[in-house]
Amino acid sequence: MESISTGLGDFLESLDADKARLFKIAEHNRRFEAAVRRTWGDSPDAADYILAHVNSLFFAKDDAPRKGAAKGRDEFFLGLYVDDSLASAEVNARREMLQLSLLQDGFRIAEVRIFASKLGMKERHAFPDAVARVNALLYGAPADADAEVDDEREAARDGERSFTLRVEDESKLLETFKRAVCLALGDIDHAQAVLGRVEGAALEEATFDAQKRRGQARWRVRLYAADPDPLREVMRAFGPAVASRARGLGLHVASIDVMESPARLAGESAFPPAGAPRPLQSYRLELGGDGA
Repeated sequence: MESISTGLGDFLESLDADKARLFKIAEHNRRFEAAVRRTWGDSPDAADYILAHVNSLFFAKDDAPRKGAAKGRDEFFLGLYVDDSLASAEVNARREMLQLSLLQDGFRIAEVRIFASKLGMKERHAFPDAVARVNALLYGAPADADAEVDDEREAARDGERSFTLRVEDESKLLETFKRAVCLALGDIDHAQAVLGRVEGAALEEATFDAQKRRGQARWRVRLYAADPDPLREVMRAFGPAVASRARGLGLHVASIDVMESPARLAGESAFPPAGAPRPLQSYRLELGGDGA
């Protein structure tokens, strides 16, 4: 996930402290993933396996009594909830190397501690893209075809098959997208704070020959906002998690594009707090060069 440390000024000011904390978590996850990939640079598959089994990470003050020069000095540790014994053993084997990598990435911690995930914690996945890659490697489950789409996107744009959804069908797909945003952000109120900024939403088919043969439709999600930059930063940070959650719900997202709303969308709400999502075509608007 991309850094979200810039471009969020007005948007973050509109959120309470609890919601703003969500973005800090996303940044910590991104930096932790980078540290894991450096530590297991000799084995990318091992890095994916570890990330796939990390359910959550947190920072806490170490309250253990200390003596000598360390007495009276606050120290913190990074706690990892892990749901697999093999992944725990691998982290333990390179714990000091991981801690050094984390220190290089700005984490001021004295220790990395591993905790066994229990009950509902096992259902959480801090790095859903790694879960998809590991499932594809171990079980032959369909992996996300983002790399294929990236490679073919420019070459295939002109040859894509146009597809017009009925308003009712598009609304249902956007409802699935909304659910994916809720799951990725972890809270309905958080999701509504983000989606409340969206004045228009539309789906565009991005299905290439390989996916067509498998009968798997893929979609570009287009979101329009009066102030697109903050929303664009949010989607850069959480887009991979949203796409992964959507895939689990049966909606395959090729990309999430955020653009500035045309004047005629001012005051509209694509994802109203009550009721079904309203796709652009339900507004009976012809955006033309605005990109829908």
